[in-house]
Amino acid sequence: MFLVFSCTIHILLKVVGVFVCYLSVLVYALAAAVMEHAVTSSNYEARLCHLKVWPDFAGYGFNLHADRATPGQFVGKVDEASPAEAAGLRLNDRIMEVNGHGVDGRSHADVVADIKSVIGEVRLLVVDSATDEACRHSGVVLSSSCLTNIQTIVCPDSNPYTSVAPVQCRHHCATH
Repeated sequence: MFLVFSCTIHILLKVVGVFVCYLSVLVYALAAAVMEHAVTSSNYEARLCHLKVWPDFAGYGFNLHADRATPGQFVGKVDEASPAEAAGLRLNDRIMEVNGHGVDGRSHADVVADIKSVIGEVRLLVVDSATDEACRHSGVVLSSSCLTNIQTIVCPDSNPYTSVAPVQCRHHCATH
């Protein structure tokens, strides 16, 4: 009787052990799926900002900033009423690409040269500072290939901040 009881407990413990092992595999797989979704989902805010030079504005209206402590190239300042503002650039945006070419590992001078390489316009793929920070904290290496939700913002051909609509006469003017 003791032998039967001992065998039953032994079999029961093996079944429970297999069940616990199976359950832990499921939990691990679920956790991995959640992490994969968090890393590759389109939660990242990215913008493709197409800037154009305006005849009445000097340059694009933003400063490129690089910090030795933080890898990457960033938007340091965006001038008000500038092509950069009209194209959706924001302070502290991280620049991922210039005209379709990645900037990771490139020097500040090389990125400036890329920005100037096409006369009169530039396309900047950027992510906001919150996305950049979240990726850095979670160990995600951000690249354009993992950005699936990209908003394109095109700067108008002329300055909308100074363009004046023709003034219409409010009075009925008669010619004599």
